Amino acid sequence: MSAAGQQGMRLSRPLRGAGVVLLALICVGGCARSDDPTAPQPKKVYKDAFETPLAAVEIEADGGTIVGAYDAWLRLTPNRDLTPRFADAYRPVDCAPVRAYFDAKLALDGLALASSTLSCREYRNTDLPFENGRWLVEDPASGRLHYRVWKFR
Repeated sequence: MSAAGQQGMRLSRPLRGAGVVLLALICVGGCARSDDPTAPQPKKVYKDAFETPLAAVEIEADGGTIVGAYDAWLRLTPNRDLTPRFADAYRPVDCAPVRAYFDAKLALDGLALASSTLSCREYRNTDLPFENGRWLVEDPASGRLHYRVWKFR
């Protein structure tokens, strides 16, 4: 091999090594997120759900996914009455399926719905060409409110 060829080989090794190090740093930086990129953002879920400012509530727990569908839920402790978006369009609904959904989700966080009488309401946008809805679950005994929104295509 010629001297020029050997010098080119010597220069390419450090560049290749630097490229590997740079790629590793990018991967570590991208993977070092503390949040779950597949989970909905609770503050955005709240702002989409309620007209009342976020300062009027404490988000106690949240969950859901944006992978394959959009399904998000919140457990809220309001410090005043909350006004949901589309308030007039919510209708009373049987609490059994609502309770089953929230019992399963809250159990993952070591929480549960109160055993008191719940008030459950549902909103569905029938103009959308896919399965969607919103639930509001009020627990008058604790003052908590549970909210769920889903959009399945």
